[in-house]
Amino acid sequence: MMRRHFGADRSNLEAFIKNSGSTANPIIVNGDLSIAADSSATITANSAASAIGVSVSTSSSPSFSGGGATATNYITGKANAYIEGSTVGNASNKVDSVTLQADNQSTITAKVKASAVSVGVGTGTTAAFANGFSLANNYIGWSDSSTKSPLEVLAYIADSNVSSSGLMTLLANSNSQIDATVAATTVAVGASTGSAAGLSGAGVTTTNKVATLVKAYIGGTNNSINADGGITISAANTSKITADAQAAAVGASLAGSTGG
Repeated sequence: MMRRHFGADRSNLEAFIKNSGSTANPIIVNGDLSIAADSSATITANSAASAIGVSVSTSSSPSFSGGGATATNYITGKANAYIEGSTVGNASNKVDSVTLQADNQSTITAKVKASAVSVGVGTGTTAAFANGFSLANNYIGWSDSSTKSPLEVLAYIADSNVSSSGLMTLLANSNSQIDATVAATTVAVGASTGSAAGLSGAGVTTTNKVATLVKAYIGGTNNSINADGGITISAANTSKITADAQAAAVGASLAGSTGG
């Protein structure tokens, strides 16, 4: 038995003031100005496959079973908050405080499990075969397994004039999480009054990647930034990958003559 899961999420989230206002006609804000982009894309994947094979005969009795489960998940996109090419306030009409905040909390949780049990019972040559395989691929900031496409988390002011009577704050935070649990278990038992063999195999593979671009800044070539209360600029990336991969295979033979 084979079970497959595929999940994808591309979230392009932006909050901004762009190409607005001018020196003669600035954007006037009575109070505080807050621009925020918060992305929390989530994929939860559970993929499980089980196979059981039983064969009973008064002569030879081979038994076969196989189980496989896979999951592939992608999250890409952006969460940006910015002011670009704009004029906000002036010396006589200042904004109180200015806050630009970009947050990303993308999460992939994947549980992939495969199990196979094979039992053969006979009086002649009896063999039991069981195979199980689990595969989990999880990507944040990758468009495919080999192409990096960093998830953007940007808070910035570029090529703009901004006047504030209070504190100016630019914050960019990313906390991408991948939690992958991958397991494969197989059991094969051959029982015979003659020859018997029990053969089993189990395998797991998991690939997990995170790529993010996290920046907070004031940039460009034509800026006039005035903040009477000071400026705070901060960027933090606390992305984490947790992976648990386990494989177990048991083979047993019960024979009256030859066992293997």
